[in-house]
Amino acid sequence: MSVVVPEEVTFTWLKFLMLMLLGLTSPTRSESIGCRLWYQRKCIYMAENFDVDVVGIDLSINMISLAIERVIGLKCTVEFECVDCTRKIYPKNTFDVIYTRDAMLHIKDKPTLFESFYKWLKHGGTLLIIDYCKRAGSISLECEEYIKKGGYYIHDMEADYQFMKTLQQELNALENKNHYFIDEFFEEDYNEIVERLRAKQIRGAAGEQKWGLFIAKKKLYLFIMICHVIAIFSST
Repeated sequence: MSVVVPEEVTFTWLKFLMLMLLGLTSPTRSESIGCRLWYQRKCIYMAENFDVDVVGIDLSINMISLAIERVIGLKCTVEFECVDCTRKIYPKNTFDVIYTRDAMLHIKDKPTLFESFYKWLKHGGTLLIIDYCKRAGSISLECEEYIKKGGYYIHDMEADYQFMKTLQQELNALENKNHYFIDEFFEEDYNEIVERLRAKQIRGAAGEQKWGLFIAKKKLYLFIMICHVIAIFSST
């Protein structure tokens, strides 16, 4: 089975996703799009706990180098590659699951990438996207500047999918184990992540930043579902 995995997911939530939504109960080949510090652990967690072969990709050579160092000596199948997901070519029917979190907001030409996802997935494979969204209508100048500065392409939506609760859980988990994080990486990295989470809490409390969860299956009669997701993401 194959999977693509995103970043910033608590392990309890990740376990739920793997078991209930993605059905990772048998040997699987998986790809993870986005392998920053926090997401590297998710790839390793999947491989160690769900008998999954994981391929993690990211644009940052520094992040991929760190990820490779972390899997040395581990008895699980995880590969990391520095590559642009919009340019990468995999054979058809390579992955059972493509899972990406907080990565699609960086992609302007989402329809083309979705076409690639469709080719890469095996028949019956699952596409799972978790990404930041924004409320429809007007937003504050601060939020507009945040989106512009980041170069994000964000979809409008009303629901928040427990966005605030999840942010607080992730912040608590990070702060409770801050010494482990700082020992393994750097204090400035820790401070930057905490600052970003708190800024998201402010935008979330104002109803400006939200969290979307999108799922699609690769089946001939459900291809319209894939198209629907493309239309959603390409509408901004």
